[in-house]
Amino acid sequence: MVATESPLEGPLDDVVDRVLLERTLAPTFAHQATDVLRMSIRREAAMVLRLTQHLESLGHEVVRNRITPAGSAFSLYTDVFDASESVLYEAKSVADRASSRLAVGQLLDYKRYMSDNVRLSAYLPGRPSGDLPRLFDSTGIGLSYEEGRAISLAFER
Repeated sequence: MVATESPLEGPLDDVVDRVLLERTLAPTFAHQATDVLRMSIRREAAMVLRLTQHLESLGHEVVRNRITPAGSAFSLYTDVFDASESVLYEAKSVADRASSRLAVGQLLDYKRYMSDNVRLSAYLPGRPSGDLPRLFDSTGIGLSYEEGRAISLAFER
């Protein structure tokens, strides 16, 4: 979609374009929390890399999307978009309720800007427990997760 852009307000129309995946992320990063310098681990980035490598090993084209909503000066970036299968993945580094709900909300938000045939799937470090698989099922969002060294892919029905 071609749109004119105002430097203060962003594009006049929604813009979705494909961008290359970030592959240069360090496994850890330093950040300042009050007066203390802390090291954090980029677990989600490592998961995204493993998923990307898995999909590419299947011969799929894997990118991410940059979504710039109309009137916004800021863009949203998706985690992984399997362009070959039209599946949008949102990775979370924890398979708990808060992360699962966040994944659902993000995926539904992104979907508003994408074509109707895009399928959605959360990507977690393991199968969530309890009723959380039903949460994804009830929203029509697939649940993909890591099982040891294997990756289990499931998509919207």
